[in-house]
Amino acid sequence: MPGLKNTDPQVLAIYGSPRKEGVTSFIQESILEQLGLPVRVYKKYVYDENINPCVACGYCKQHFGCIYNDSMTEIYDLLITSNLVLITSPLYFSNITGPLKLLVDRCQVIWERQLRGEKSSIYQRGFFSAAGAGSYSNMFVPSVITIRHLFNTAGLIYNEDEYVLLDSSPPVLNLPQHPLMKKVKSAAAVLTRDLKQHCL
Repeated sequence: MPGLKNTDPQVLAIYGSPRKEGVTSFIQESILEQLGLPVRVYKKYVYDENINPCVACGYCKQHFGCIYNDSMTEIYDLLITSNLVLITSPLYFSNITGPLKLLVDRCQVIWERQLRGEKSSIYQRGFFSAAGAGSYSNMFVPSVITIRHLFNTAGLIYNEDEYVLLDSSPPVLNLPQHPLMKKVKSAAAVLTRDLKQHCL
């Protein structure tokens, strides 16, 4: 984007939906638009990426990398150099989508890096948003736990109370006017504050 500097905070935005104009993608875009400072944004739509499944081969125990030279090669670098990692997904059987789960599974590389003491020295924050076309008790728990494991693995700071989790049953007809958008605005303000405090 014009006017951006290499010193501006870096944001990795990961989209777990097959619909680039769906509910969760709209929430993610809204958060990005409401960040109150210039940021360098890298967007990854998992359905467009080539991500092989983890086969537990053990290669990453000794190497920062994987036997597969696929889309994760770039994503690993973005995960360890981004100040803010935004992840969004619709619920599929109470959890994140399959391609996004492949990405999470392949982050064993990041976990092994941490075990070797190769931790990032920069400030890193994580944030998650999700939407489910249902309404039942604890519907978001599996996805939140999965993302918790990922953020812990990557050493990211996060607050699950701030997440934007939308029960979209019945279907949301006017998302920009939905009451939950107030939480989107609040989340963006908190993320902006943290990036200003730690990255500028």
